[in-house]
Amino acid sequence: MASSNRRNRFDIGAALDFAIQNGLSERSTIDEHVVRKKLQRKNKEAYEREMKLWESYTLRFPESDPRNVRTMKHFAKVVGMTIPGRLDKTGKATTWSVRNKMRRFYNMWERDYKVSIPEEVKLLVAPYVDGELVDKLGLSREKRRPTFLTIANYVHLQEQLWTRDHHDYVHEGSRVDSANLLNTHCFTSARLKEVCQAIYKDIICMIGWKDGEPEFKVDFKREHTKGMQDTPKKPEHPLVEKIKGEDGPPPLFAQPILH
Repeated sequence: MASSNRRNRFDIGAALDFAIQNGLSERSTIDEHVVRKKLQRKNKEAYEREMKLWESYTLRFPESDPRNVRTMKHFAKVVGMTIPGRLDKTGKATTWSVRNKMRRFYNMWERDYKVSIPEEVKLLVAPYVDGELVDKLGLSREKRRPTFLTIANYVHLQEQLWTRDHHDYVHEGSRVDSANLLNTHCFTSARLKEVCQAIYKDIICMIGWKDGEPEFKVDFKREHTKGMQDTPKKPEHPLVEKIKGEDGPPPLFAQPILH
């Protein structure tokens, strides 16, 4: 046993020596900046727009520092007064749009300057925008009404793939892969995460009656859902056992309850 431990220590030491001989640099050559995920091009354009507003702001108000609470409150007010409202009839910006712009600004400023903004400063934005700025600027709390993929839409997509798609696949298994990709897009990554991370208290199994036959339904009700903290009515996503189109039910593996 002792000889085995010595051999392992020797091997590890030899591996480290090998790394040094092959150019392993000193730790002092590595910066201490936080590594952030690379922004997609479309997202980067939106983040850079917030920085342009900040640059314009600093020309009017020199020595502004986003790590300062007073500065950030003032800048949040500027953001709220410069956003054209689209949902509110009076043209007022919404609290959600102000908060999102401030979040993007924080992220982009930290990326550009390689300095972190204190968490307590970033956390003040939501209550400040939802409280004082609503009263001072008359910000709207309107939210864009979400649109959903209906069961009829889902059936149509599956029928198009399985009964009306005349593409000559090299291997019929490719159609199965396409159906699985379709399911992924239909249920969205957020929904898949909601299902995969659900625990027993989030899942409700029901037995219903449809078209003269009993039917199983699985429903997910999450207490904490991303982006829905302030929504009284939490999202519900029932998955039914059987769905039918004009030509009858789609293939078994297209039934959403199996996914």
